[in-house]
Amino acid sequence: MEGQVTEAEFVEYYGEAVELAAQLQPRAWITDLCGVTSFEVSSRAISDQAGQPPVLSDPSAPRVVIARSPSLFGVARMFQLRGQQTRPNLHVVHTHAEAWEILGLKQAPHFDPIKK
Repeated sequence: MEGQVTEAEFVEYYGEAVELAAQLQPRAWITDLCGVTSFEVSSRAISDQAGQPPVLSDPSAPRVVIARSPSLFGVARMFQLRGQQTRPNLHVVHTHAEAWEILGLKQAPHFDPIKK
């Protein structure tokens, strides 16, 4: 996610993430909020999305949210707490290095854009 994120965009992102995960069957999931400049999503919407089935169906699969700003870190923690029953391996971190460590990576991975 980058730039200004509205509630509609957040809900759309989540739906697209579920579809992509079903297609690609990843072993882990990273949501990078470092490029977000404005997050205009209500706490109700965060709670509602956290109550939805998780993006990855395997509850043990690692999920990492990278959120540098204190406000986004707090929002991500709220999502983590609300969804902890279905996402017990969800981690909220401040840096990419922390994410790579959780995923057991010795260096930053290379990502290519996913074509829809």
